[in-house]
Amino acid sequence: MDLEMQSKLPGLCHRTKATKIVKLTCLAEERCRSMKSFQASALHSSGTDLHRAEALYRRFLAVQPRHAHALHQLGALLTQLYGKEKDAEALRLVSSAVQLQPASAKFRNSLGVVHRTAGRWREAADAFERANEKDPLNVAVMMNLARALREEGRQQRAAEVYGAVTKLQPDHPSAHYRRGAILRSIRHNEAALAAFRQHLRLHPEHQAAKFWVAAITGDVEAMAAAPADMVAGLFDQYADHFDDHLVNKLQYRTPEALRDQLLAVYNSTAVEGSTVPLWKRCIDLGCGTGLMGPLLLPYCTALEGVDLSSGMIDQAAKRGCYNRLAVAELVAFLDAEAVSLSSSTTIANSAVPYDLLVAADVFVYIGDLAPVMRAAAAAAAPGAVLAFSTEALELSPKGKVHRGLEAAAAAAAAAAAEAQNPAAAASSPAAGGGGSCPGMKLQVTGRYAHSREYLERTGGGYGWEFVSVSQSVIRYNAVFDVCCPGRLPRAASGQGCYGLFDRLQLPIDDFPESLHGGGRLGPYMECPAVALVCRRRQPSGNSNRRRRRRRRRGCTLALWKYVHEGDVRGEK
Repeated sequence: MDLEMQSKLPGLCHRTKATKIVKLTCLAEERCRSMKSFQASALHSSGTDLHRAEALYRRFLAVQPRHAHALHQLGALLTQLYGKEKDAEALRLVSSAVQLQPASAKFRNSLGVVHRTAGRWREAADAFERANEKDPLNVAVMMNLARALREEGRQQRAAEVYGAVTKLQPDHPSAHYRRGAILRSIRHNEAALAAFRQHLRLHPEHQAAKFWVAAITGDVEAMAAAPADMVAGLFDQYADHFDDHLVNKLQYRTPEALRDQLLAVYNSTAVEGSTVPLWKRCIDLGCGTGLMGPLLLPYCTALEGVDLSSGMIDQAAKRGCYNRLAVAELVAFLDAEAVSLSSSTTIANSAVPYDLLVAADVFVYIGDLAPVMRAAAAAAAPGAVLAFSTEALELSPKGKVHRGLEAAAAAAAAAAAEAQNPAAAASSPAAGGGGSCPGMKLQVTGRYAHSREYLERTGGGYGWEFVSVSQSVIRYNAVFDVCCPGRLPRAASGQGCYGLFDRLQLPIDDFPESLHGGGRLGPYMECPAVALVCRRRQPSGNSNRRRRRRRRRGCTLALWKYVHEGDVRGEK
Protein backbone atom coordinates (compact mmCIF):
# COMPACT_ATOMS: atom_id res chain seq x y z
CA MET A 1 0.00 0.00 0.00
CA ASP A 2 2.73 2.41 0.80
CA LEU A 3 4.34 1.84 -2.56
CA GLU A 4 0.94 2.24 -4.30
CA MET A 5 0.21 5.51 -2.51
CA GLN A 6 3.68 6.74 -3.32
CA SER A 7 3.06 6.03 -6.98
CA LYS A 8 -0.17 8.15 -6.87
CA LEU A 9 1.29 11.12 -5.03
CA PRO A 10 2.74 12.86 -8.11
CA GLY A 11 -0.70 12.83 -9.79
CA LEU A 12 -2.40 14.12 -6.67
CA CYS A 13 0.12 16.92 -6.42
CA HIS A 14 -0.42 17.86 -10.04
CA ARG A 15 -4.24 17.92 -9.57
CA THR A 16 -3.88 20.01 -6.41
CA LYS A 17 -1.66 22.49 -8.20
CA ALA A 18 -4.07 22.60 -11.12
CA THR A 19 -6.97 23.29 -8.77
CA LYS A 20 -5.04 26.08 -7.14
CA ILE A 21 -4.18 27.53 -10.52
CA VAL A 22 -7.87 27.44 -11.58
CA LYS A 23 -8.91 29.10 -8.33
CA LEU A 24 -6.26 31.75 -8.70
CA THR A 25 -7.28 32.31 -12.32
CA CYS A 26 -10.95 32.64 -11.37
CA LEU A 27 -10.00 35.01 -8.57
CA ALA A 28 -7.94 37.08 -10.98
CA GLU A 29 -10.80 37.17 -13.50
CA GLU A 30 -13.22 38.15 -10.75
CA ARG A 31 -10.89 40.89 -9.66
CA CYS A 32 -10.56 42.00 -13.27
CA ARG A 33 -14.33 42.10 -13.68
CA SER A 34 -14.68 43.92 -10.38
CA MET A 35 -12.03 46.36 -11.53
CA LYS A 36 -13.97 46.96 -14.76
CA SER A 37 -17.14 47.48 -12.78
CA PHE A 38 -15.30 49.83 -10.43
CA GLN A 39 -13.76 51.76 -13.32
CA ALA A 40 -17.14 52.04 -15.04
CA SER A 41 -18.80 53.27 -11.85
CA ALA A 42 -16.00 55.77 -11.27
CA LEU A 43 -16.24 57.14 -14.81
CA HIS A 44 -20.03 57.25 -14.53
CA SER A 45 -20.01 59.08 -11.22
CA SER A 46 -17.39 61.61 -12.27
CA GLY A 47 -18.95 62.16 -15.69
CA THR A 48 -15.50 62.36 -17.25
CA ASP A 49 -16.00 59.70 -19.96
CA LEU A 50 -19.54 58.33 -20.04
CA HIS A 51 -19.10 56.50 -23.32
CA ARG A 52 -16.09 54.65 -21.90
CA ALA A 53 -18.19 53.79 -18.84
CA GLU A 54 -20.90 52.40 -21.13
CA ALA A 55 -18.36 50.14 -22.87
CA LEU A 56 -17.02 48.85 -19.56
CA TYR A 57 -20.52 48.11 -18.26
CA ARG A 58 -21.32 46.16 -21.41
CA ARG A 59 -18.09 44.11 -21.17
CA PHE A 60 -18.85 43.32 -17.54
CA LEU A 61 -22.45 42.26 -18.31
CA ALA A 62 -21.24 40.04 -21.16
CA VAL A 63 -19.61 37.88 -18.46
CA GLN A 64 -22.16 38.40 -15.67
CA PRO A 65 -25.50 39.17 -17.39
CA ARG A 66 -27.49 38.93 -14.16
CA HIS A 67 -25.45 41.35 -12.10
CA ALA A 68 -28.15 43.64 -10.67
CA HIS A 69 -25.92 46.61 -9.95
CA ALA A 70 -24.36 46.61 -13.42
CA LEU A 71 -27.78 46.25 -15.08
CA HIS A 72 -29.08 49.19 -13.09
CA GLN A 73 -26.04 51.38 -13.74
CA LEU A 74 -26.01 50.75 -17.48
CA GLY A 75 -29.74 51.46 -17.77
CA ALA A 76 -29.37 54.70 -15.83
CA LEU A 77 -26.39 55.68 -17.97
CA LEU A 78 -28.25 55.07 -21.22
CA THR A 79 -31.08 57.31 -20.04
CA GLN A 80 -28.57 59.97 -19.06
CA LEU A 81 -26.68 59.78 -22.34
CA TYR A 82 -29.38 59.15 -24.92
CA GLY A 83 -32.70 60.04 -23.32
CA LYS A 84 -35.61 58.64 -25.31
CA GLU A 85 -33.35 57.33 -28.07
CA LYS A 86 -32.47 54.16 -26.13
CA ASP A 87 -35.52 54.09 -23.90
CA ALA A 88 -36.43 50.45 -24.66
CA GLU A 89 -33.00 49.11 -23.72
CA ALA A 90 -32.75 51.28 -20.61
CA LEU A 91 -36.20 50.16 -19.48
CA ARG A 92 -35.28 46.48 -20.00
CA LEU A 93 -32.03 46.81 -18.05
CA VAL A 94 -33.45 48.69 -15.06
CA SER A 95 -36.54 46.46 -14.95
CA SER A 96 -34.25 43.41 -14.82
CA ALA A 97 -32.34 44.97 -11.94
CA VAL A 98 -35.63 45.58 -10.08
CA GLN A 99 -36.67 41.96 -10.61
CA LEU A 100 -33.36 40.75 -9.19
CA GLN A 101 -33.55 43.07 -6.18
CA PRO A 102 -37.21 44.09 -5.70
CA ALA A 103 -36.52 45.61 -2.29
CA SER A 104 -34.12 48.22 -3.68
CA ALA A 105 -35.56 51.73 -3.49
CA LYS A 106 -32.64 53.00 -5.59
CA PHE A 107 -33.46 50.68 -8.48
CA ARG A 108 -37.18 51.55 -8.37
CA ASN A 109 -36.35 55.25 -8.31
CA SER A 110 -34.19 54.82 -11.43
CA LEU A 111 -37.06 52.95 -13.08
CA GLY A 112 -39.23 55.97 -12.42
CA VAL A 113 -36.60 58.24 -13.99
CA VAL A 114 -36.58 56.07 -17.14
CA HIS A 115 -40.37 56.35 -17.40
CA ARG A 116 -40.23 60.08 -16.68
CA THR A 117 -37.69 60.67 -19.44
CA ALA A 118 -39.99 58.95 -21.91
CA GLY A 119 -42.99 60.96 -20.72
CA ARG A 120 -44.79 58.01 -19.14
CA TRP A 121 -45.89 59.93 -16.08
CA ARG A 122 -48.36 57.38 -14.76
CA GLU A 123 -45.75 54.61 -14.75
CA ALA A 124 -43.17 57.02 -13.33
CA ALA A 125 -45.46 57.98 -10.46
CA ASP A 126 -46.10 54.30 -9.69
CA ALA A 127 -42.36 53.52 -9.65
CA PHE A 128 -41.61 56.48 -7.41
CA GLU A 129 -44.48 55.51 -5.08
CA ARG A 130 -42.99 52.04 -4.68
CA ALA A 131 -39.52 53.48 -4.14
CA ASN A 132 -40.97 55.73 -1.46
CA GLU A 133 -42.56 52.70 0.21
CA LYS A 134 -39.14 51.03 0.37
CA ASP A 135 -37.39 54.16 1.64
CA PRO A 136 -39.98 56.58 3.08
CA LEU A 137 -37.39 59.08 4.36
CA ASN A 138 -35.55 59.56 1.07
CA VAL A 139 -36.10 63.21 0.11
CA ALA A 140 -34.82 62.79 -3.46
CA VAL A 141 -37.36 60.04 -4.12
CA MET A 142 -40.14 62.16 -2.63
CA MET A 143 -39.24 65.13 -4.85
CA ASN A 144 -39.33 62.86 -7.92
CA LEU A 145 -42.69 61.48 -6.80
CA ALA A 146 -44.17 64.94 -6.28
CA ARG A 147 -43.15 66.04 -9.73
CA ALA A 148 -44.58 62.93 -11.38
CA LEU A 149 -47.85 63.39 -9.51
CA ARG A 150 -48.01 67.00 -10.65
CA GLU A 151 -47.42 66.07 -14.27
CA GLU A 152 -50.05 63.35 -14.00
CA GLY A 153 -52.55 65.95 -12.79
CA ARG A 154 -52.79 64.83 -9.17
CA GLN A 155 -52.12 68.28 -7.77
CA GLN A 156 -53.44 67.79 -4.26
CA ARG A 157 -51.38 64.66 -3.70
CA ALA A 158 -48.30 66.38 -5.12
CA ALA A 159 -48.75 69.26 -2.66
CA GLU A 160 -48.98 66.76 0.18
CA VAL A 161 -45.71 65.12 -0.85
CA TYR A 162 -43.94 68.48 -1.11
CA GLY A 163 -45.34 69.27 2.33
CA ALA A 164 -43.87 66.03 3.68
CA VAL A 165 -40.49 67.02 2.24
CA THR A 166 -40.60 70.36 4.04
CA LYS A 167 -41.23 68.54 7.31
CA LEU A 168 -38.34 66.15 6.80
CA GLN A 169 -36.05 68.89 5.55
CA PRO A 170 -37.34 72.36 6.54
CA ASP A 171 -34.47 74.10 4.75
CA HIS A 172 -34.93 72.26 1.44
CA PRO A 173 -33.88 74.66 -1.35
CA SER A 174 -36.98 74.28 -3.54
CA ALA A 175 -39.72 72.26 -1.82
CA HIS A 176 -41.47 75.27 -0.23
CA TYR A 177 -41.59 77.12 -3.54
CA ARG A 178 -42.84 74.12 -5.48
CA ARG A 179 -45.47 73.42 -2.87
CA GLY A 180 -46.60 77.03 -3.14
CA ALA A 181 -46.79 76.69 -6.91
CA ILE A 182 -49.02 73.64 -6.64
CA LEU A 183 -51.25 75.21 -4.00
CA ARG A 184 -51.68 78.36 -6.06
CA SER A 185 -52.63 76.29 -9.09
CA ILE A 186 -55.52 74.74 -7.17
CA ARG A 187 -56.43 78.14 -5.69
CA HIS A 188 -55.36 77.48 -2.13
CA ASN A 189 -53.94 80.98 -2.12
CA GLU A 190 -53.51 81.47 1.60
CA ALA A 191 -51.55 78.23 1.99
CA ALA A 192 -49.56 79.09 -1.14
CA LEU A 193 -48.73 82.51 0.30
CA ALA A 194 -47.38 80.89 3.47
CA ALA A 195 -45.23 78.50 1.40
CA PHE A 196 -43.79 81.29 -0.73
CA ARG A 197 -42.98 83.36 2.33
CA GLN A 198 -41.24 80.40 3.93
CA HIS A 199 -39.18 80.01 0.77
CA LEU A 200 -38.23 83.69 0.97
CA ARG A 201 -37.00 83.19 4.52
CA LEU A 202 -34.53 80.68 3.08
CA HIS A 203 -33.83 82.60 -0.14
CA PRO A 204 -34.60 86.30 0.43
CA GLU A 205 -33.58 87.33 -3.10
CA HIS A 206 -35.64 84.77 -5.00
CA GLN A 207 -37.49 87.00 -7.48
CA ALA A 208 -40.13 84.48 -8.56
CA ALA A 209 -41.23 83.90 -4.96
CA LYS A 210 -41.36 87.67 -4.39
CA PHE A 211 -43.49 88.03 -7.49
CA TRP A 212 -46.04 85.45 -6.41
CA VAL A 213 -46.28 86.90 -2.91
CA ALA A 214 -47.01 90.25 -4.53
CA ALA A 215 -49.54 88.67 -6.91
CA ILE A 216 -51.45 86.87 -4.18
CA THR A 217 -51.54 89.94 -1.93
CA GLY A 218 -52.19 92.34 -4.81
CA ASP A 219 -49.07 94.38 -3.98
CA VAL A 220 -48.40 95.93 -7.39
CA GLU A 221 -45.82 98.31 -5.94
CA ALA A 222 -43.58 95.41 -4.95
CA MET A 223 -43.21 94.12 -8.51
CA ALA A 224 -43.42 96.54 -11.43
CA ALA A 225 -43.11 93.61 -13.87
CA ALA A 226 -42.79 89.85 -13.85
CA PRO A 227 -39.13 88.83 -13.35
CA ALA A 228 -37.44 88.43 -16.72
CA ASP A 229 -35.72 85.18 -15.75
CA MET A 230 -39.01 83.69 -14.62
CA VAL A 231 -40.80 84.60 -17.86
CA ALA A 232 -37.90 83.36 -19.99
CA GLY A 233 -37.74 80.07 -18.10
CA LEU A 234 -41.48 79.58 -18.37
CA PHE A 235 -41.57 79.99 -22.13
CA ASP A 236 -38.37 78.05 -22.72
CA GLN A 237 -40.24 75.08 -21.27
CA TYR A 238 -43.41 75.96 -23.14
CA ALA A 239 -41.78 76.50 -26.56
CA ASP A 240 -41.98 72.98 -28.01
CA HIS A 241 -45.75 72.66 -27.70
CA PHE A 242 -46.83 76.28 -27.36
CA ASP A 243 -48.61 76.49 -30.71
CA ASP A 244 -50.45 73.19 -30.37
CA HIS A 245 -51.78 73.94 -26.91
CA LEU A 246 -52.60 77.59 -27.42
CA VAL A 247 -54.08 77.48 -30.92
CA ASN A 248 -55.61 74.03 -31.16
CA LYS A 249 -56.76 73.47 -27.58
CA LEU A 250 -57.54 76.99 -26.37
CA GLN A 251 -58.61 78.33 -29.79
CA TYR A 252 -56.30 81.27 -29.30
CA ARG A 253 -56.87 84.07 -31.81
CA THR A 254 -55.21 87.18 -30.43
CA PRO A 255 -52.86 87.58 -33.44
CA GLU A 256 -55.75 87.46 -35.91
CA ALA A 257 -57.85 89.92 -33.90
CA LEU A 258 -54.92 92.28 -33.57
CA ARG A 259 -54.09 92.04 -37.27
CA ASP A 260 -57.70 92.69 -38.27
CA GLN A 261 -58.03 95.77 -36.11
CA LEU A 262 -54.66 97.07 -37.18
CA LEU A 263 -55.58 96.81 -40.86
CA ALA A 264 -59.03 98.28 -40.30
CA VAL A 265 -57.58 101.35 -38.64
CA TYR A 266 -54.77 101.70 -41.14
CA ASN A 267 -57.15 101.48 -44.10
CA SER A 268 -59.35 104.20 -42.60
CA THR A 269 -56.38 106.58 -42.45
CA ALA A 270 -54.48 105.45 -45.55
CA VAL A 271 -53.88 107.64 -48.54
CA GLU A 272 -56.76 107.46 -51.00
CA GLY A 273 -56.11 104.88 -53.68
CA SER A 274 -53.81 102.77 -51.53
CA THR A 275 -55.04 99.18 -51.36
CA VAL A 276 -52.25 97.41 -49.46
CA PRO A 277 -51.02 98.75 -46.10
CA LEU A 278 -47.25 98.75 -46.10
CA TRP A 279 -44.80 99.46 -43.31
CA LYS A 280 -41.10 99.71 -43.98
CA ARG A 281 -39.86 98.23 -40.73
CA CYS A 282 -41.88 96.28 -38.18
CA ILE A 283 -40.82 94.91 -34.80
CA ASP A 284 -42.75 92.05 -33.17
CA LEU A 285 -42.13 92.67 -29.47
CA GLY A 286 -42.35 89.46 -27.44
CA CYS A 287 -42.72 87.53 -30.68
CA GLY A 288 -42.81 84.11 -28.99
CA THR A 289 -42.98 81.29 -31.54
CA GLY A 290 -43.83 83.77 -34.27
CA LEU A 291 -47.59 83.34 -34.49
CA MET A 292 -47.85 87.01 -35.41
CA GLY A 293 -45.13 86.85 -38.05
CA PRO A 294 -47.00 85.31 -41.02
CA LEU A 295 -49.91 87.70 -40.40
CA LEU A 296 -47.68 90.78 -40.54
CA LEU A 297 -45.30 89.68 -43.28
CA PRO A 298 -47.50 90.66 -46.29
CA TYR A 299 -47.67 94.23 -45.02
CA CYS A 300 -44.04 94.81 -44.02
CA THR A 301 -40.88 95.33 -46.02
CA ALA A 302 -38.76 94.13 -43.09
CA LEU A 303 -40.01 92.15 -40.11
CA GLU A 304 -38.02 91.67 -36.91
CA GLY A 305 -38.75 89.86 -33.65
CA VAL A 306 -37.45 89.99 -30.10
CA ASP A 307 -38.24 87.77 -27.12
CA LEU A 308 -36.83 86.91 -23.70
CA SER A 309 -36.99 83.17 -24.39
CA SER A 310 -34.31 81.60 -26.57
CA GLY A 311 -36.56 78.55 -26.97
CA MET A 312 -39.33 80.70 -28.41
CA ILE A 313 -36.89 82.46 -30.74
CA ASP A 314 -35.73 79.08 -32.04
CA GLN A 315 -39.32 78.18 -32.89
CA ALA A 316 -39.93 81.58 -34.51
CA ALA A 317 -36.84 81.14 -36.70
CA LYS A 318 -38.36 77.95 -38.17
CA ARG A 319 -41.20 80.00 -39.67
CA GLY A 320 -38.77 81.79 -41.99
CA CYS A 321 -40.70 85.06 -41.98
CA TYR A 322 -38.42 87.22 -39.82
CA ASN A 323 -35.51 89.18 -41.26
CA ARG A 324 -33.96 89.42 -37.80
CA LEU A 325 -34.52 87.77 -34.44
CA ALA A 326 -32.99 88.65 -31.08
CA VAL A 327 -33.09 87.27 -27.55
CA ALA A 328 -33.40 90.34 -25.33
CA GLU A 329 -35.59 92.26 -22.90
CA LEU A 330 -37.76 94.53 -25.01
CA VAL A 331 -37.02 97.88 -23.28
CA ALA A 332 -33.27 97.27 -23.48
CA PHE A 333 -33.67 96.21 -27.10
CA LEU A 334 -35.61 99.34 -28.05
CA ASP A 335 -33.17 101.56 -26.17
CA ALA A 336 -30.30 100.01 -28.11
CA GLU A 337 -32.17 100.60 -31.37
CA ALA A 338 -32.78 104.23 -30.41
CA VAL A 339 -29.08 104.73 -29.73
CA SER A 340 -28.28 103.13 -33.08
CA LEU A 341 -30.71 105.47 -34.83
CA SER A 342 -29.32 108.58 -33.18
CA SER A 343 -25.73 107.67 -34.02
CA SER A 344 -26.31 106.30 -37.52
CA THR A 345 -25.28 108.36 -40.53
CA THR A 346 -26.38 105.84 -43.17
CA ILE A 347 -29.75 105.24 -44.75
CA ALA A 348 -29.49 101.49 -44.51
CA ASN A 349 -32.60 99.57 -43.60
CA SER A 350 -31.25 98.87 -40.11
CA ALA A 351 -31.05 102.65 -39.52
CA VAL A 352 -34.72 103.25 -40.40
CA PRO A 353 -36.95 103.84 -37.35
CA TYR A 354 -39.77 101.40 -36.74
CA ASP A 355 -43.07 102.48 -38.24
CA LEU A 356 -44.97 99.47 -36.84
CA LEU A 357 -44.50 98.03 -33.36
CA VAL A 358 -46.59 95.05 -32.25
CA ALA A 359 -46.81 93.59 -28.73
CA ALA A 360 -49.34 90.77 -28.61
CA ASP A 361 -49.79 89.28 -25.14
CA VAL A 362 -46.76 91.04 -23.72
CA PHE A 363 -48.03 93.85 -21.50
CA VAL A 364 -49.79 91.41 -19.20
CA TYR A 365 -46.31 90.67 -17.88
CA ILE A 366 -45.55 94.33 -17.27
CA GLY A 367 -47.19 96.52 -14.66
CA ASP A 368 -45.47 99.86 -15.18
CA LEU A 369 -45.71 100.57 -18.90
CA ALA A 370 -43.95 103.94 -18.81
CA PRO A 371 -40.48 102.53 -19.66
CA VAL A 372 -41.97 100.62 -22.58
CA MET A 373 -43.81 103.65 -23.93
CA ARG A 374 -40.69 105.79 -23.65
CA ALA A 375 -38.47 103.23 -25.36
CA ALA A 376 -41.03 102.61 -28.11
CA ALA A 377 -41.34 106.34 -28.82
CA ALA A 378 -37.56 106.69 -28.99
CA ALA A 379 -37.28 103.94 -31.63
CA ALA A 380 -40.41 104.89 -33.61
CA ALA A 381 -40.74 106.94 -36.77
CA PRO A 382 -43.25 109.81 -37.05
CA GLY A 383 -46.62 108.30 -37.84
CA ALA A 384 -45.67 104.88 -36.53
CA VAL A 385 -48.29 102.50 -35.17
CA LEU A 386 -48.04 100.54 -31.93
CA ALA A 387 -50.38 97.57 -31.69
CA PHE A 388 -50.62 95.82 -28.34
CA SER A 389 -52.96 93.94 -26.05
CA THR A 390 -53.60 94.15 -22.36
CA GLU A 391 -56.12 92.91 -19.83
CA ALA A 392 -58.78 95.46 -18.99
CA LEU A 393 -58.71 96.47 -15.35
CA GLU A 394 -62.32 97.64 -15.54
CA LEU A 395 -63.47 94.11 -16.32
CA SER A 396 -61.08 92.11 -14.15
CA PRO A 397 -62.89 90.04 -11.52
CA LYS A 398 -61.81 89.62 -7.93
CA GLY A 399 -61.74 86.17 -6.44
CA LYS A 400 -63.05 85.76 -2.91
CA VAL A 401 -59.71 84.71 -1.49
CA HIS A 402 -57.85 87.48 -3.26
CA ARG A 403 -60.28 90.08 -1.94
CA GLY A 404 -59.66 88.90 1.58
CA LEU A 405 -55.91 88.96 1.17
CA GLU A 406 -56.03 92.41 -0.41
CA ALA A 407 -58.16 93.69 2.43
CA ALA A 408 -55.80 92.22 4.99
CA ALA A 409 -52.79 93.72 3.22
CA ALA A 410 -54.49 97.11 2.95
CA ALA A 411 -55.47 97.01 6.62
CA ALA A 412 -51.92 96.13 7.64
CA ALA A 413 -50.51 98.94 5.49
CA ALA A 414 -53.01 101.41 6.89
CA ALA A 415 -52.22 100.37 10.45
CA ALA A 416 -48.50 100.77 9.87
CA ALA A 417 -48.98 104.16 8.23
CA GLU A 418 -51.23 105.35 11.03
CA ALA A 419 -48.68 104.29 13.64
CA GLN A 420 -46.01 106.37 11.90
CA ASN A 421 -48.10 109.33 10.76
CA PRO A 422 -51.73 109.44 11.82
CA ALA A 423 -52.49 112.55 9.80
CA ALA A 424 -51.12 111.20 6.53
CA ALA A 425 -52.70 107.81 7.06
CA ALA A 426 -56.19 109.23 6.77
CA SER A 427 -55.55 110.24 3.17
CA SER A 428 -53.31 107.36 2.16
CA PRO A 429 -54.27 105.05 -0.77
CA ALA A 430 -54.30 102.03 1.50
CA ALA A 431 -56.76 103.66 3.80
CA GLY A 432 -58.96 104.60 0.89
CA GLY A 433 -58.74 101.16 -0.69
CA GLY A 434 -57.62 102.59 -4.00
CA GLY A 435 -54.04 101.37 -3.95
CA SER A 436 -50.98 103.49 -4.60
CA CYS A 437 -50.80 102.56 -8.31
CA PRO A 438 -54.13 103.70 -9.78
CA GLY A 439 -54.96 102.26 -13.16
CA MET A 440 -53.00 99.03 -12.88
CA LYS A 441 -53.25 95.89 -10.82
CA LEU A 442 -51.21 92.76 -10.26
CA GLN A 443 -53.79 89.99 -10.17
CA VAL A 444 -53.64 86.76 -8.21
CA THR A 445 -53.17 84.99 -11.53
CA GLY A 446 -49.81 86.67 -11.96
CA ARG A 447 -50.97 88.91 -14.81
CA TYR A 448 -51.20 92.67 -14.84
CA ALA A 449 -54.37 94.50 -15.81
CA HIS A 450 -54.52 98.14 -16.90
CA SER A 451 -57.33 100.64 -17.18
CA ARG A 452 -57.95 102.68 -20.30
CA GLU A 453 -57.36 105.86 -18.33
CA TYR A 454 -53.93 104.57 -17.25
CA LEU A 455 -53.01 103.62 -20.81
CA GLU A 456 -54.05 107.01 -22.17
CA ARG A 457 -52.24 108.87 -19.39
CA THR A 458 -49.04 106.83 -19.62
CA GLY A 459 -48.90 106.71 -23.40
CA GLY A 460 -49.82 110.37 -23.71
CA GLY A 461 -46.86 111.31 -21.58
CA TYR A 462 -44.57 110.01 -24.35
CA GLY A 463 -46.51 111.28 -27.33
CA TRP A 464 -48.92 108.41 -27.95
CA GLU A 465 -52.63 108.84 -28.46
CA PHE A 466 -55.42 106.31 -28.98
CA VAL A 467 -56.79 105.84 -32.45
CA SER A 468 -58.94 102.74 -31.92
CA VAL A 469 -60.19 100.68 -28.99
CA SER A 470 -62.16 97.43 -29.10
CA GLN A 471 -62.93 94.27 -27.16
CA SER A 472 -62.69 90.72 -28.36
CA VAL A 473 -62.98 87.13 -27.15
CA ILE A 474 -59.62 85.68 -28.05
CA ARG A 475 -59.50 82.16 -26.62
CA TYR A 476 -61.19 79.52 -24.55
CA ASN A 477 -59.69 78.27 -21.33
CA ALA A 478 -61.24 75.01 -20.16
CA VAL A 479 -64.97 75.74 -20.63
CA PHE A 480 -64.70 79.48 -20.33
CA ASP A 481 -64.66 82.22 -22.94
CA VAL A 482 -61.77 84.56 -22.41
CA CYS A 483 -62.22 88.12 -23.53
CA CYS A 484 -59.30 90.42 -24.06
CA PRO A 485 -59.59 94.18 -23.90
CA GLY A 486 -57.04 95.23 -26.47
CA ARG A 487 -55.84 98.60 -27.67
CA LEU A 488 -54.04 99.68 -30.79
CA PRO A 489 -52.48 103.15 -30.79
CA ARG A 490 -51.34 104.96 -33.88
CA ALA A 491 -48.61 107.55 -33.83
CA ALA A 492 -47.48 110.57 -35.70
CA SER A 493 -44.72 108.35 -34.66
CA GLY A 494 -47.59 106.05 -33.80
CA GLN A 495 -48.25 102.88 -31.89
CA GLY A 496 -51.04 100.39 -31.47
CA CYS A 497 -51.94 97.94 -28.80
CA TYR A 498 -53.84 94.73 -28.25
CA GLY A 499 -53.29 92.04 -25.71
CA LEU A 500 -53.96 89.05 -23.61
CA PHE A 501 -52.07 86.41 -21.71
CA ASP A 502 -52.87 82.80 -22.26
CA ARG A 503 -51.87 81.78 -18.79
CA LEU A 504 -48.93 82.57 -16.62
CA GLN A 505 -47.91 79.69 -14.48
CA LEU A 506 -45.37 79.18 -11.84
CA PRO A 507 -41.98 78.19 -13.22
CA ILE A 508 -41.66 75.61 -10.50
CA ASP A 509 -38.66 74.12 -12.21
CA ASP A 510 -36.37 77.15 -12.21
CA PHE A 511 -33.85 75.40 -9.98
CA PRO A 512 -30.56 73.72 -10.94
CA GLU A 513 -30.90 70.21 -12.31
CA SER A 514 -28.84 68.91 -9.42
CA LEU A 515 -31.72 69.75 -7.12
CA HIS A 516 -34.41 67.86 -8.99
CA GLY A 517 -32.56 65.15 -10.86
CA GLY A 518 -32.57 66.83 -14.26
CA GLY A 519 -35.00 66.14 -17.05
CA ARG A 520 -37.41 68.38 -18.88
CA LEU A 521 -40.19 69.75 -16.75
CA GLY A 522 -43.62 70.83 -17.89
CA PRO A 523 -44.17 74.48 -18.80
CA TYR A 524 -47.36 75.09 -16.93
CA MET A 525 -49.49 73.37 -14.37
CA GLU A 526 -52.87 71.76 -14.68
CA CYS A 527 -54.73 74.65 -13.17
CA PRO A 528 -58.02 76.36 -13.83
CA ALA A 529 -57.82 79.36 -16.07
CA VAL A 530 -56.47 82.11 -13.96
CA ALA A 531 -56.90 85.83 -14.50
CA LEU A 532 -59.32 85.52 -17.34
CA VAL A 533 -61.58 82.82 -15.96
CA CYS A 534 -64.07 84.05 -13.45
CA ARG A 535 -65.52 80.88 -12.02
CA ARG A 536 -64.77 77.23 -11.66
CA ARG A 537 -67.40 74.53 -11.55
CA GLN A 538 -69.80 75.26 -8.74
CA PRO A 539 -72.58 73.13 -7.24
CA SER A 540 -76.09 74.15 -8.17
CA GLY A 541 -78.37 75.34 -5.41
CA ASN A 542 -81.11 72.88 -6.39
CA SER A 543 -79.08 69.92 -7.51
CA ASN A 544 -76.12 67.80 -6.52
CA ARG A 545 -74.78 68.07 -10.05
CA ARG A 546 -72.23 70.67 -10.99
CA ARG A 547 -72.75 73.11 -13.79
CA ARG A 548 -70.15 74.78 -15.94
CA ARG A 549 -70.51 78.50 -16.35
CA ARG A 550 -68.99 80.73 -18.96
CA ARG A 551 -67.95 84.28 -18.31
CA ARG A 552 -66.22 86.67 -20.64
CA ARG A 553 -63.22 88.69 -19.66
CA GLY A 554 -62.56 92.09 -21.15
CA CYS A 555 -59.49 92.64 -23.27
CA THR A 556 -58.71 96.01 -24.79
CA LEU A 557 -57.63 96.33 -28.41
CA ALA A 558 -56.34 99.74 -29.34
CA LEU A 559 -54.38 101.73 -31.88
CA TRP A 560 -52.17 104.57 -30.72
CA LYS A 561 -50.79 107.43 -32.74
CA TYR A 562 -47.50 109.02 -31.83
CA VAL A 563 -47.98 112.79 -31.80
CA HIS A 564 -44.98 113.87 -29.72
CA GLU A 565 -43.41 117.03 -31.10
CA GLY A 566 -39.66 116.95 -31.46
CA ASP A 567 -37.08 114.22 -31.21
CA VAL A 568 -37.39 111.99 -28.14
CA ARG A 569 -34.75 109.42 -29.02
CA GLY A 570 -32.31 110.83 -26.51
CA GLU A 571 -34.81 110.88 -23.63
CA LYS A 572 -34.34 108.46 -20.76
